[in-house]
Amino acid sequence: MNKPIYFLLVILISISYTPFTAYSGTKYREIIETTDLAELSKISKETKRPILLLMSQEDCPFCVKLKHEILNPMVLSGDYDSRIIMRELMIDSMVEPRGFDGYELDASIIASEYGISVTPTMLFLGPDGKELTKRIVGINTVELFSFYVDQAIEKAVKKLHGE
Repeated sequence: MNKPIYFLLVILISISYTPFTAYSGTKYREIIETTDLAELSKISKETKRPILLLMSQEDCPFCVKLKHEILNPMVLSGDYDSRIIMRELMIDSMVEPRGFDGYELDASIIASEYGISVTPTMLFLGPDGKELTKRIVGINTVELFSFYVDQAIEKAVKKLHGE
């Protein structure tokens, strides 16, 4: 293939490629990547909402599936806004996030502190960073998965509120 045609194809493909993003009106709604767990802790304390922290990696197809088929639609619906704070932490990120203690450290160290070796892993945390309910590791049947996530959210909310 000659070079001008090749470059034209590359340009056309890059222009036409748009990654999936949940869209509502004029506002994009999808799970937000966090780099500041200390700030999440503060928000969690103030609003009395637990944190759903998705631990994922850049090249994890199961993470992408979980976000696109479960979490982004949950965020888009708005039904969970008053119940839980949903965020994603990329454990292979080059950015060093602030931990719950306020200190910057490598995201892989945060994952290691939680004993995470598989992505995706969803943690349900209180403002102190401690797990409120059983974590969800991996993704299985999508049809039933939302039910399990809802159950974990409900347990985390009840535990945080002392019920």
